[in-house]
Amino acid sequence: MRPYLNYDQVKNMLPQKYPFIFIDQVIEVEPDKRIVCIKNLTGNESFFQGHFPENAVFPGVLIIEAMAQSAILLSKISLGEENDEEQAFLLAGTKSRFIHPAFPGDQIRFKTELIKSTKLGGIVSSSAWVEDVEIAKADLTFAISSKEKILV
Repeated sequence: MRPYLNYDQVKNMLPQKYPFIFIDQVIEVEPDKRIVCIKNLTGNESFFQGHFPENAVFPGVLIIEAMAQSAILLSKISLGEENDEEQAFLLAGTKSRFIHPAFPGDQIRFKTELIKSTKLGGIVSSSAWVEDVEIAKADLTFAISSKEKILV
């Protein structure tokens, strides 16, 4: 199955840059509704060197970051502003639960559903899956502003 967005398209849409991009592909999208994204974990990821050297585990905070990035992609696609580089997306709140760890070699699927959206922000419900095991879930609230307004 061909991805809806490949890695190069994803990295061009996200405001985050290497090494802080945690979405490799978008495999499904329904604008204004939901998105499904993939992150392939390899043992070469730099954060595994310190988290943890004897038992590598994908950090929970990076799972939340990947969920937030999936929300940014869904928002940009839904608003038709895929290439708007002047937008700043700010995580305003999160309610999360971690259920199971993820390890090198895992492929994480992020399923993110839009609960509410405006030009100024939104609320999403997101879950992370490795195969058929849910490893985390979160409700995220984010704000959308212009970069100009937050760099004051």
